[in-house]
Amino acid sequence: MRSVYKINDNWTFIRDDKAPEIVNMPHCYNALDGQDGSKMFRGVVTYERNIEIKEDDLNCTVFL
Repeated sequence: MRSVYKINDNWTFIRDDKAPEIVNMPHCYNALDGQDGSKMFRGVVTYERNIEIKEDDLNCTVFL
């Protein structure tokens, strides 16, 4: 049996020069850059989220 879970909410967005923040997907990490005349951000960002997998699903194939 197929199960579908929404994992769009509650991601931690990490950018080296700022404090981590909670965001929902889809998310544009540089949506506001450049609007104040500064340069657009070009660098590494990280998105993290914990996902709980039910014990019944441990022997199943899981796609993200």
